[in-house]
Amino acid sequence: MNYSFEDIVKITEAKLLQLCNHDSVNQLLYDSRKLNFPNTTIFFALPGAHRNGTAFIPSLYSKGVRHFVVEHDIDKSIISECYEANFYGVENPLIAMQKIAAHHRKQFQLPVLAITGSNGKTIVKEWLFQLLNSHQNIIRSPKSYNSQIGVPMSVWQINNNHTLGIFEAGISMENEMEILERIVRPNVGILTHIGQAHAEGFKSVQQKIQEKLSLFQDADLLVFSGDDDMVLSEVRTFASLHPNLRLCITGKSSASEIQLIDVIKKEQSTTIVLHHQNKNEEITIPFQDDASIENAVLCFGFIKSFFPNLDTFSLGWNALKKVEMRLELKPGLHQSVIINDSYSNDWDSLLIALDFLNQQAVNLKKSIILSDLPEDGGNPNQLYSNIANILKEKNITKIVGIGPEMIKQSHQFKGIEQAVFYDSTQAFINSPAINAWHHEAILLKGARAFGFEAINERLEYKRHDTILEINLMALRHNLRTYRNMLQSGVKMMAMVKAFSYGSGSVEIANLLAREGVDYLAVAYTDEGVELRRAGISLPIMVMNVNVNDWSALLEYQLEPEIFQIEQWNHLNNFLENQGIDYFPVHLKLDTGMHRLGFMNHELPELIEAIKKTNHIRISSIFTHLAASEDANHDAYTKKQADLFEKM
Repeated sequence: MNYSFEDIVKITEAKLLQLCNHDSVNQLLYDSRKLNFPNTTIFFALPGAHRNGTAFIPSLYSKGVRHFVVEHDIDKSIISECYEANFYGVENPLIAMQKIAAHHRKQFQLPVLAITGSNGKTIVKEWLFQLLNSHQNIIRSPKSYNSQIGVPMSVWQINNNHTLGIFEAGISMENEMEILERIVRPNVGILTHIGQAHAEGFKSVQQKIQEKLSLFQDADLLVFSGDDDMVLSEVRTFASLHPNLRLCITGKSSASEIQLIDVIKKEQSTTIVLHHQNKNEEITIPFQDDASIENAVLCFGFIKSFFPNLDTFSLGWNALKKVEMRLELKPGLHQSVIINDSYSNDWDSLLIALDFLNQQAVNLKKSIILSDLPEDGGNPNQLYSNIANILKEKNITKIVGIGPEMIKQSHQFKGIEQAVFYDSTQAFINSPAINAWHHEAILLKGARAFGFEAINERLEYKRHDTILEINLMALRHNLRTYRNMLQSGVKMMAMVKAFSYGSGSVEIANLLAREGVDYLAVAYTDEGVELRRAGISLPIMVMNVNVNDWSALLEYQLEPEIFQIEQWNHLNNFLENQGIDYFPVHLKLDTGMHRLGFMNHELPELIEAIKKTNHIRISSIFTHLAASEDANHDAYTKKQADLFEKM
C-alpha cells in the first residue's frame, strides 16, 4: 500500500519542513543498513542515547531516499543539503512511526493474533506458522521483532493477500503495552509463560501480568495456561471487566478447556495427551523439555479455539523445527561460512537474512542457495523479479535456485555472476556444484518442504562435537548494561585481544561496531591487521608492539600502546623519517601492577621527549589496577588510583 506525502502529514501530524518530492512511499526504515528500495522508502531519524538517526540522513539521501521524518529542531543545514527531499517535522519520530503503522493496520480486516508473555513468544509464533502455513497466508513478526520499534515494522508488512496475522508484543516497563495495542489491534491473544524476564521494569509480577493483559482489551478470545494461580486470578479479573472476551484455559486443572492428561516422553520425542470436548487427542512433538510441552499445548488451544474445523492431528506436530532465536552462523568447507535459515522462506524473512549476510560477510564473496517461495496469491513474475533485484543490490555473486518455480523464473537472475538451477534439493546434492564453494559466505534460505537441512549437513565443516556457542544477543545486552552505568559522554573501549579469546574477533568486532563502541583494543599488530582487512573501521589500540611493527601500524591505521622511553624515541625517529605528524599513541603508566608502563621516576624524561616533538599525539593515558575486583584490596586500588592522578 502506497502513502502520499499528504497521507504522511495527516497520519503523523507532522509539519512539512521542506517539500520537494511527491512520490509515494511503501517502505519504513529506521536502520540505514537495511535500505532496500530507496525510491519508495521513508526514513525515521530516531534519537538515541549514543547516536542520533539524523547522522545517517546525508548517506541515505545520496542513495536515493527522499522522505525523512525528523524532530522539529533538526539542524537546518541538513535540510538545505538534502534539497530534493521531503522533511516531516514531528515531536518524536518513533511515535510518528507507530502512528503510521497503526493507521496501516486499520486498513485491513484480517484476523490478528497477538502473543505476549515473558518466555516462549517467538517459539509459539513460529510453531503456529509452521503448523498453519499450508492453510493460511500468514504475516508474522520477523524473528523476535516485538518491541516499540519491532511491532510497527512488523505490522507495516500486512497486505491484502494475508489471511492471518501473528505478531509478538514485548514490554519492559509500564504503559508500553497501551501503545502496542493501538498498533496491533488483535482479535485473539495468547499469553505465554510469565517469568522474571524484564521484571525490573514493574513494581510486581502482578503488575507485569496486568500490563501484558492490556494488549487484549478489545480481543474476542484469549488462550493461556491456568496452571499459575496468579495468572489465572489476574486473567479472570481482567475478563470480568471485558465481557466480550472468551477464555480458553489450558493446563493440568480439570477446569481447563484444553486439559493436559498425560505426557509420555520418549528418546527423541514427547506424546502429549489432551482432553477436549469430552474426548482425548494426542499430539507428538520432537522435543522433551517442559517449556516446549507448554508452548505446544498453547498452540493446540489456539488452533482448536480459532480453527475448530481443522484436523489438528494432521498438521505435522512431529515435524516442528527448533526455533533458533538468531540466524545460525557456522564454519563451512573450504574456508567458507554458512548462514543457515533453512526452515522457512518468505519475502520478509529473506530481507532479514540478506541483511544478516551483509553484516557478517564483510570480506567474503556472498552466495545464496534459495528455494521456491510459497505462493502468496500475488504475481510470481513480479515476486521473482523483486528477488533478483534485491540480490543484485546486495552484491550476491552466486545463486543456486532450487524448485520448479525457480527454474521457471531463472531468466530473472541473468544479472548475477553465477546462477544455476535444480528442480529438487536432492538433484543439487547429487551434482558436482555441491562441492564448488571456496572462501564464500553461503546463505541457506529454503522453504520447509525443500529439506535444506541435508544441504547444510553436506556443506558444514565438521571438526569435533565440542561447541563453544557465543550468544551475540547476550553480548549486546551486557554491553548495554555496562554502558548504562557510565556517565553521559564517557567513551567505551572493548578488548578483542587474542582474537576475542578464541571466540572470533571479526564477528565480535562487527557487533561492537554496530553497537557504537568507540574503540577496540587488541594484543598484537597482526590481530589489528585482520580486523582492518575484515572491514572494521573503528579506532584500534595495539597493546604489544615492537620496532618492526611501525610500518604495519601506519598502513592499517592502528594506534600503539607506548610503555617505555626506548619505544617512544624509536617511533618518533620513524615518523620523522616518514614525514608524519600527530600520530596517535596511548601511554601506559605503571602504578603498581608492575607488568608494563612508565614508572613515576621516568616521567621527567618522558615529559621532555613529549615537549620536543610534533610527530606523536597522545590519545589517552591509562594504567592497570592490579586487584580492583577484590574488595579485600580496595586500599591498594585506591593507592594506585591516587598515584595515577598524581602522575
